[in-house]
Amino acid sequence: MTAVVTMLLPFADVELLENVPSYVPSADNMWDFNRIRQSTFTTTLDGVMGGQSSGAATFATTLDGVMGGQSMGGASRATGNKGLVLTGTVNTNGGGFVSYSRRGLVDLSGTSGLLFEAEAVTGQSSPLALAIGLSTGNGWPPRSCTTLDGAIALPVHSYGQRTTFFLSYDEMELQRFWWWSWCPGFDFSRVRDISIRNVYQAGSFKVTLYSMKAVKKAPAYPYSWVKLPQWWSPRALLSAAIKRGDYLESKEGGYYKMSYNVYRTAALQVVLSSGSVGSYVRGVLWNAVQKATRDAPTRSDWRVARELKGSLKWALQFVW
Repeated sequence: MTAVVTMLLPFADVELLENVPSYVPSADNMWDFNRIRQSTFTTTLDGVMGGQSSGAATFATTLDGVMGGQSMGGASRATGNKGLVLTGTVNTNGGGFVSYSRRGLVDLSGTSGLLFEAEAVTGQSSPLALAIGLSTGNGWPPRSCTTLDGAIALPVHSYGQRTTFFLSYDEMELQRFWWWSWCPGFDFSRVRDISIRNVYQAGSFKVTLYSMKAVKKAPAYPYSWVKLPQWWSPRALLSAAIKRGDYLESKEGGYYKMSYNVYRTAALQVVLSSGSVGSYVRGVLWNAVQKATRDAPTRSDWRVARELKGSLKWALQFVW
């Protein structure tokens, strides 16, 4: 395993301490949940979540046994057939992933991203990152120019609470055999595989996914987030998020899309914790999230993750 030395970034490097907004959104008016749910949908991706898929579309589970791992996992229908429950235990000894794939041809032409509705995760000390992949099939070399990779991160809570989040295709990366190789672009008209992967986050997990839809137009409010319970320590959440992100970044190649989303979700949950976190700290974190979200489509993943992690480390000095 590659050793990683983590350093607290200088304040000037983070570029977040100036122009802190005087107004910080509260839980009551930040990215209203109902407004997100009223977005215009085009394609429901799987009938196992109450959708309208045709053909032989199914969810399959792939474990890390293919590379000597010991992880476990499975998928089942939620109560009342109103969703999909993804469960498992990730063991990082030898492998370190559980992957769920929706297999079956679907046309996503004219859509701008994926909108998910899920439950906040329980039993986790940090937001849980999920790698999201779209694939058009077997290319040569494998995955080259045929796969888009992105990530999301589910907020934490003491009990199940629904949340909605949007993943823009602009935040996903087209895989290439060589980074300088030319690709004709991703063919959204022939998506054959949509994957949801828990990678290198050791321990048991449960993800309840109520819907996964392709959206023509990005919603004005891309996320609805879950406020931390009053008894939950913002400091513990930020510390756990940094620890999880550090481990993801230490793996070969660095899973910076996943770590960045862990940091962003943790920061947003602290922003909503108005009772225990001062307005200045919340303002700095809110500014950091806004900057990272703007930068994500155009800047390198490691740089976006590095700067956002620096903001979380700065905030640790002022939260309990």
